[in-house]
Amino acid sequence: DLTSDLTDALQLEDNDLVLFVADTLEVANASLGALRVRLAKDLDLIDESKFNYLWVVDWPMFEWSEEEGRYMSAHHPFTLPQADTAHELEGDLSKVRAIAYDIVLNGYELGGGSLRINHKDLQERMFK
Repeated sequence: DLTSDLTDALQLEDNDLVLFVADTLEVANASLGALRVRLAKDLDLIDESKFNYLWVVDWPMFEWSEEEGRYMSAHHPFTLPQADTAHELEGDLSKVRAIAYDIVLNGYELGGGSLRINHKDLQERMFK
């Protein structure tokens, strides 16, 4: 049956939990993120005495827009792509990464930024 097939495929053991969310990526991520935070608070899993920093890099340059039916700039079209992924501007846009960053403390964004494009030909490619 389906339950046995899923248990085998996911290598589940007793007391494991599997959640399925069927919606857009944004809704699924927001829903599961909110559930994760709620459970962590309810189960007292968050140590409020610690400062946990996160430096976020390797942002995607583009995200697929269901509404537009094409890739769109994830942040804005002026962010410089990482040199080792820029060749994908004419290929697989999902592989292009931006030179952008955020600094996060205990789940709260403290700041962020990015390098900007300063070459006309590259900027024109971004607007295609």
